[in-house]
Formats: sequence, structure tokens, C-alpha cells
Amino acid sequence: TPSIPRLRSLYGINVLHPPTAPTSPILIILQSFLVQLKEPLILMLLASAGLSILLGNASDAISIAIALTIVSLVAAVQEYRSEKALEKLIDLVPHTCTVVRDGSVQDHFPACELVVGDLILLSTGDRVPADCRVVDGVELKVDESSLTGENHPVKKCERGLSVVPGKNPALTEQRNVVFMGTLVSSGRGRALVIAVGEQTEFGKIHSSLSMVSEKKSPLQLKIDELGQRLAVLSSMAIAGMAIVGWLMGRGFLETVTIAVSLAVAAIPEGLPICVTVTLALGVLRMAKGRAIVKKLPVVESLGCVTVVCSDKTGTLTQNEMTARSLYTLAYPYSTFSLTGIGYTPQGSTICDATSTKLSKSSPENVALSALFGVASLCNNSSVSATNTNSQEGRSGPAFTGQPTELALLVAALKSSVGDLRPEYHRVQEIPFTSERKRMEVKARPVSSHYNLEPFAAACDTSDQSLYFTKGMPEAVISECTHFTSKTGARRPLSDDLKSRALETSRKMAVKGLRVLALAYGSSLESLTFAGLIGMEDPPRDGVVQNVSALRRGGVKVLMVTGDSRETAMTIAHRCGILDELDEERGASVLSGDDLDAIPVKNLSQAISGIRVFYRVAPKHKLSLVRALQKRGEVVAMTGDGVNDATALKASDIGIAMGKGGTDVAKEAADVVLADDDFSTITKAIGEGKGIFFNIRHFLAFQLSTSFAALSMQCIATILGLPSPLNAMQILWINIIMDGPPAQSLGVEPVDKSVLRAKPRNHDDPIVTKPMLFRAVTSAALIVFLTLKVFANELDDGHVTRRDTTMTFMTFVNCDLFNAYACRSSHFAFYEIDFFSNTAFLYAIAGSIMGQLLVVYFPPLQEVFQTTSLSLWDMTYIISLSSSVLMLDTLRKKFFTRCCADMAEGVALDKKKDDYGLDDVQISGFMGKKAKRMKMRKQIAMLPI
Repeated sequence: TPSIPRLRSLYGINVLHPPTAPTSPILIILQSFLVQLKEPLILMLLASAGLSILLGNASDAISIAIALTIVSLVAAVQEYRSEKALEKLIDLVPHTCTVVRDGSVQDHFPACELVVGDLILLSTGDRVPADCRVVDGVELKVDESSLTGENHPVKKCERGLSVVPGKNPALTEQRNVVFMGTLVSSGRGRALVIAVGEQTEFGKIHSSLSMVSEKKSPLQLKIDELGQRLAVLSSMAIAGMAIVGWLMGRGFLETVTIAVSLAVAAIPEGLPICVTVTLALGVLRMAKGRAIVKKLPVVESLGCVTVVCSDKTGTLTQNEMTARSLYTLAYPYSTFSLTGIGYTPQGSTICDATSTKLSKSSPENVALSALFGVASLCNNSSVSATNTNSQEGRSGPAFTGQPTELALLVAALKSSVGDLRPEYHRVQEIPFTSERKRMEVKARPVSSHYNLEPFAAACDTSDQSLYFTKGMPEAVISECTHFTSKTGARRPLSDDLKSRALETSRKMAVKGLRVLALAYGSSLESLTFAGLIGMEDPPRDGVVQNVSALRRGGVKVLMVTGDSRETAMTIAHRCGILDELDEERGASVLSGDDLDAIPVKNLSQAISGIRVFYRVAPKHKLSLVRALQKRGEVVAMTGDGVNDATALKASDIGIAMGKGGTDVAKEAADVVLADDDFSTITKAIGEGKGIFFNIRHFLAFQLSTSFAALSMQCIATILGLPSPLNAMQILWINIIMDGPPAQSLGVEPVDKSVLRAKPRNHDDPIVTKPMLFRAVTSAALIVFLTLKVFANELDDGHVTRRDTTMTFMTFVNCDLFNAYACRSSHFAFYEIDFFSNTAFLYAIAGSIMGQLLVVYFPPLQEVFQTTSLSLWDMTYIISLSSSVLMLDTLRKKFFTRCCADMAEGVALDKKKDDYGLDDVQISGFMGKKAKRMKMRKQIAMLPI
């Protein structure tokens, strides 16, 4: 440890993008500001300012220049915020590993803190954190396709290479080196770090990879296309209006200046930035909620999910396995129980069927010792006291390993057997695979003598070694030929006894226990059945409510598990995925074998109505994803293992477990759950829906402002009126439209009604009829009110500063009231929580302060050509412009279907509340007209 700073300074840090010297935000904004000044429309306005100077109108030129400075500065700040938000996304998924330092194992160690000389532990599913020399390994195979293009996993060993002097071996020939970024596909091993960061093989090619730009999401492409269409239409309207105005006698310079200013304000050039910032801030908000979204395009897909295929263990359940039930054929008519909670061996007892505590001298311990012995020997987890590395300031966890193995090891520690591994030498390990459904370890006692009678009776090999195995009951019991008797001797295992053991495992599973069978023997073809261990993993708190919330929102929840039928159905009932109504309607479950037996072309129809899939292997997950997608579903699939990667990649939203998942699964997934909790999926889907609605909210605001500005200027031109607003005032309106008020609408908190809205279709247009209805009606009222004030003030036919100031203040106030109304598409202004979006309140407060400065601060009065207004003027304007809220209330209360994007979701919730329908009855309400008619018939039959 003391040499770590020296090694880090000598070889560098273990990151592919070393931190650069911090750059001042002011300098970055200044650079962006200079880029903004090169925009075509800005250059045209600068040209008009220069022309004003040549014509002797310097005051107008100065006003235009100052207004452009403010506009460009606001745009530069927006771009800076967007870049900073995107930068924060890079480190949302920190890479961790397991390292041995100062003789202690440190799990979840930040990979960026590795130095040359560190010893790391690798296991199936890990991503290699640095270039390392293999010290030893057990069936260690690494997927190097990301580096070498080799499609098949490469077996790694500790043996040295034959090297020709002066010639470095090719990467594919370096069988004793594992490279950064590659993935451990099977086995385990130890390796010594030999290169970190940019000195690794992957780091050498990273610079070329970083040159590849990220693709835009479909939503961002739609926004770009919308912006281009609006730009073309606005430009045509402005050009026509400018020509008409010039023909009607307006000055050429005034006409050009107002036209270009109007183009700057009406064309939503800030729309793509608003969308990017909204998506990025949404991702950061999800990360705080423990859902780490790896790429921006995933955010919009979350709101489209129609099916969630969830693992049972660790997602729907707590992933804290505790051994509860024991069974051995030595006592075929009784089971034994274990007390205690979690991974603490102290204070726990073993009881028989009559709840009598077993003592150390109890005769049952002989047969049970074989069960506990196998549980500890066929195990890769560890339980130790918490140790703290004082020099590094980091504590190592007391428990490492998979929850299932930890539960087995703790069960052995609760007995008198304890952890036998220090007394044995491990000869061979055959890792667990989803195809074989079991794991084997070959070991022999260091002293060449077995302390447990059952193991001594079973050993008949010259090297005194035995195989110890654990796995799915069906897979293990089928390989057993004997069982452990009361005395520890081997007895032949008949078919009747096999059936009894399997029936007992099913009874355990009905109680919601996860059951494993354990066995031992001199060969894998002649094993001795030790017994069964049933482990409890209760559902997470709130999982029933979250499943219910998703189903109300039109999202189906399926359980996909490797456990038995009985365990799966019991947990599914407890989680609310299955209920009595499902069974009455004939809803059933399917196994992995059932899926194999169904032809691929019929699979999508065959799984209709199935909510639980048990004894499922990773290959079945992939088949399930494809079948659901064939039916038009948008599928979110969870997974944590190496073999789950294919299904995660194939699904629309791959969700990996952050705590218990492998690095391979995290690499393939789109979303990583930092807490492995199902409720986090619910929140993420709600956020995905909410972000899209928020984008529509600020888009409705921007469209209404653009429509109002263009319409007002066009009407004034057609009627032969002077321009209601000057160029600088129009540019100020652009700041409000594209600035903080618009962006703050994108961070509106997700309302519960959003989660109840049906999933969005990927092909749904970003601009809907309800949105256009809201935008057009709001724009019409703003234009009417603004021109009314302008006409009232224009008594003598000459435009004065007071005339334009009153008009300007009316337009801006209407716009700010409209921004508040745009916070929701279905709630009236008095139903919205005023303080729920503090960013919006700050933005509005800043806009009001800026507006007051423009009207009352003398230097800005000269720039924007305004004059001070009286208190009566302000009261009149505020009273008039607040009618925008009245219009919004009328729309939302009396024309809901015309203006609310979520009318069906709100109506659905009202029906549910009014009639007390459960989620199964209500699940078909959203959708086609036929389903709604069916629901009406059901409601009519309810007792009153």
C-alpha cells in the first residue's frame, strides 16, 4: 500500500480518458458565445446594425448589438449546461473489481484505483479491469472479441510463452494474459496487473474509438426534423410578410431588421438543445433514483415499454437467502428447520419436525453432517469479520459471493460442521452452467483422513478424493445411486426414494423456498444423495404496489425464473403477478421445456396470457423476447448472468442488476439497477413517460410563442398597422421562449397520472392534435390581447415608446402565464402543485426580474426602446394577460379530449376510483373502442 502513489505516478491511473486540466466555465462560455455569433441569422442582424451606422442611426445599431449579445450569451450558457449534463453521464456506471491488497480481499473495489502490481480475482461474468498476467485459474475462459475479433472464448492459463527475441507475440497468442475490457465467460482465476489505463492494449486503440460520434436518438431526429420544418414555414411567412410590408411603405432597413429578428425568435433553434438537456437531466434524475441509464436514446424507449420480464431472485425478492428447511432420506418422513436471519451464524439453532432443538450429540447430526459438509465444500463464497484498511480508508465486506452460496455456507456454520474448506485441498472445479444446472468440486482432505463418517464411507479412491455437487433437485437426484443413512453409511437409492425426495422438494417449493439438492461420491456417475436445503428469499417491500401500478398503466409484468413451478407460483402470488382471477380464467404457467416443445412460428400465440415462466434457461429468455416482439410488444428484460447478455441485447430495454449482476450483463444492458429493486424499474418507466410528456409541454409552449409572434406581426402588416414590437423586443421574447422558462418545463416532476397513461408507441408523432389545439388557442388569445392593447394605445397613428412598451409587456406577461399553464396537459393551473418544480419558479422569477429591468432600468430602456409604466398600467396588463389561465382552465375542464394528451389515462383512473375495479379488470380498459365497450358492460353489472 505505501508504494501505491509512486506506482500511480510512474504508470498512470487506470482510466482511458485521463482528467485534463480544469477549464474555466467562463472561458468555455466565451468560446461558445463566439461560435453563436457566426450563426447566419445573427450575422444578418449584425449586418443590419452595420447598415444602421452607415445611415447615421447609431443608437439602433448599438441596441441591436446589445440585444444580440444577450441572446447569444443565453444560447452559449444553454449549450454549456447541455455539455456539462452529458459529461456527468460518463461516470454513472463506475467499474469495480475484486482486489487483494495487504493480504485482504476487497470486493467492489473501484477499477480506476488499480495500480501495476495489484492482484485481482476474476470470476465468471467479470470484465477485466486492466491488462493482467494470469497467476492461476480454474477453467478460465475469456471473450476477447471486443479486442481481437475472435468469436470463441479463449482459454487462459498460467504457463509461460515461448517468445522469439525481438518479436512481441500477437495478442491472440498471449494465452497467459487477460486484457482490459475483455469479459470472463467461464471459470475463475487470479491475475497480476501489468498495465493500466492508456498503456493497456485497449487503451492504445481508445483514441480512434473516441473519434466515433454518438448516433442521435429517434426522438432527437424527430425534433431536428420538426425544427427544420418550422424553420422553412417560418422563413416563408416572414419573407412574405417582409415583402408585403416593404410594398406598403415600410422602410427597407426597418423591414429587414424586424424580419430577421422575427426569424431569430420564431425559428426554434434552441429546441434540440432543450431536448438534449431534458433527456440528460432526466438520466441524472433516474441515477439518483438508482436506475442508471447508459445512453440518452434509452430514455424515450422506457415510456414505450409494454411488457416487463423480471427475474424473481433479487429483483422481485430481497436477494437475502436464508436456509430454512433441511431434508435427508435418513429421516424420510420429517424435515428439519433452521432459525436465524441473514448471514449471521450466531444465535441460530437446528430443530427437528417437533421444533425440538438438536444438540451436538443428537443422532440426527450424523446424516445432517453430510449435507452441511457438501454445502461448505462445494462453495466459493466467504464469511469473515469486517476488516478495515486504515491506510486506504476502505472497509472490506464481511460477506463475498452469491447469495445462494452464502446461505449454504452460513447454514454449515450454524451446525457443528462449520467451514471445511481449510481442511481440504481442491483438486478440480466444474462451474455451474444453465445447461447442466449443477456445480461440482473435487477435493481431498489435507490430512488424508475424513473427519465426517459419511465422507469416509463413500471414499474408495486411491487419492482419497471425492466429488461434492449441488444443483437443481431433478438434475442432481437423477445422478445419485445411493443415499446417506442414519449411521452415515451408503444405502442404495430406489426409485421410490427418489420420488419421495422430489416430492419433498416440491412441497418446500410450494412454501416459496428455493430448493437445492446436495450429493457426494467417488465419481459423478455414482453419487450419494446427502439431502435437500430449502432457502427463503421473501418478496421486497412494495413490490405488490409496483406491479399493480405498472398494470394500471398498461404494462404487463411477467416472471421469468429458473426456480421450480411451485416456488415460482408461490412468489408470483405474493408479488401480485398471479391471483385467483387468473386461475379462474385459465391463466397458467409455462416451463423452459414447454417453450422448447412449441414451434417457433407458434410461440408468440402460445405465450398469450402466460405470466410466469419457470425452469427457464438464458436461451429461453431470448426466445421469449423475440416471441413478444413478434406480437408488437416493447420488451424490458432483466438479467444478471453471462448467458443473459444475448437476451438483454435483443430486448428493447435490457436491464442488468448493479449489485448482483455480472459485468457481462451490465455491458449488454441499457439500464443498470444500482439496488436490484423492482420498484426502481417502475420509477424508471414512470420517468421515461414523464420526460416525453415534459418535452411535449415545453414544445407546446415554444410553438404557441412562435405562432403568436408570427401571427401578430402578419396581422399588423396585413391591416397596415406599424410593427407592434421593435427588433430588440422580439429578440428578448426569443430569450424567454428558448431560455430558462422553456427548459424548466422539461424537469417537471413526474405526476402519478403519467404512470397510469398507456405506453407510447415509438411511431407516435411528437406533435399531436391536442398539443396543436393548445398551442393555437393560446397563441390566438395572446395575439388578440396584445393587439387589443396595441390598438388602444395607438390613438394618434404614431408609434411611441409607451405604445410598444405596453404591447411588449402584455405579450411577455401572456407568455409567462402560458408557460405556467403548459406545466400540465390535463390539470388546471390551480390543481398544479405550485412549489413542485422549483427550477420553473426560479426561471419565471428571473424572467420577471429581467422584464422589469428592461422596462424600468434606464440603460436597458435605451437598448429596448421602452419607457416606465405606472402601477395602474401593470395592474391592467397583469389582469388582462391572466385570462390565459382562464382559457386553459376552460380547455382542460370542458374540452379534455381535444387538449389533453393523457385523457384516456385520467379517465381510466377515474373509472377505477369510482367503481373500485381491481387491476386485472381494469387492465384492458385502455386501448381500442371494443375494450372500452366491454368495460362499460362490466360496470353496468356491478351492484349499486
